[in-house]
Amino acid sequence: MYLDKSIEKIKNLNAFEDWELKGCSDQEIQALEQELTNGLTLPGAYVEFLQFCGHGLGFMLEGDDFYYPHVLRMQRQGELKSLMESDRFNGSLKELFCPDMFMIYQHHGGEFVRFIRLTEEDNPTVYYFEDATNFNSYRIQEDHFSSYFLFEVEKYVEIHKNLVLDSPQILQNKIIAYKQRLHELVDLLALINERYPRYINNYLFERYNSALQNIYTLFMPHRTFYKSDFLISATTKFLEENQELPEKEVVAGKMEDSKKLAREIFSFLDQ
Repeated sequence: MYLDKSIEKIKNLNAFEDWELKGCSDQEIQALEQELTNGLTLPGAYVEFLQFCGHGLGFMLEGDDFYYPHVLRMQRQGELKSLMESDRFNGSLKELFCPDMFMIYQHHGGEFVRFIRLTEEDNPTVYYFEDATNFNSYRIQEDHFSSYFLFEVEKYVEIHKNLVLDSPQILQNKIIAYKQRLHELVDLLALINERYPRYINNYLFERYNSALQNIYTLFMPHRTFYKSDFLISATTKFLEENQELPEKEVVAGKMEDSKKLAREIFSFLDQ
């Protein structure tokens, strides 16, 4: 209804595992509404968002407080009221909090905040305030929640397309540039493991994971990676076969753990 255009853009990507795109249950939405006061309810457009992707949408706004668990916590702890009534923002928001304000987004503990008002229409205005701006009130970001969500979705779709289009040659160049540093790390870990075998297992595992995270960041600098997602599987297949990145449908399986992926990547680098 309100979010049809945004949902269509996401579905057209056809690039998500089940765990990357998950909505909230009716029970979860009811639990959130029970935290509201004065008989207030969530507006229809926001309920649509929760039902479609309340538990996450790939890497969109990853690291910020935007999805159901964050919003539930923010509402239970009264974080919007606390922020507005604090001495932050030059004290300019102290008298402006109203019970119908509902925080939908928070960046870095309140540096940037977005909220809606539950007494407005089913597709409410999105307001914001931020630490870096001197003003004596909050401001309108978008006239409707649907417009705000569409803006975020379009940014996400553009980034996603750019990441997928990263060419094999670019990946190869990045591998060459990083190769020496990776080998130095592996040599160091092997040396430490020989000298302190009883104490180093957990440390070694953490360093392997750190090395892998560096590799992932090198390949796709705008992405937070998980060992099971498609781009890592595709990149691994490229490393194994040194060919063009395959389409999603031909990527066979997932890497079972990061150590296995590390061995395969290091083996490729040794060639």
